[in-house]
Amino acid sequence: MLDVAHVRLLTCQIATLEPTWWRLQDVQDSFWRLYIHDKSGAVVEHVNKERYLLEPEQLFFIPAGVRYNSHTNCDVREVFVHFDVIGLPQIALKELFGNRCQNTILCEHYALLSTFFLS
Repeated sequence: MLDVAHVRLLTCQIATLEPTWWRLQDVQDSFWRLYIHDKSGAVVEHVNKERYLLEPEQLFFIPAGVRYNSHTNCDVREVFVHFDVIGLPQIALKELFGNRCQNTILCEHYALLSTFFLS
């Protein structure tokens, strides 16, 4: 049974992704990633070739251990967070997420994050 789980924040930043350099191949990290973008154009591709379009007003989670590629076809502003989940057993993570990237709609919480995109 799960009593306590903690999130350890590794980094939280804003970046502008450019097509010339945001072309990541065969990435697999020990931490989780969370992305939110200001416009369409970026893609994450799971190694099994499932493609996920990173649309605006969506949170996009990539669990630790997932192998993927990514690219963008235009400049995209991104808020990204890297974090660890501590206290959640691996078996629970596999049950929840398997080895797939998870695309979750953000809905009402977008207003809190939209201030990151104001100039």
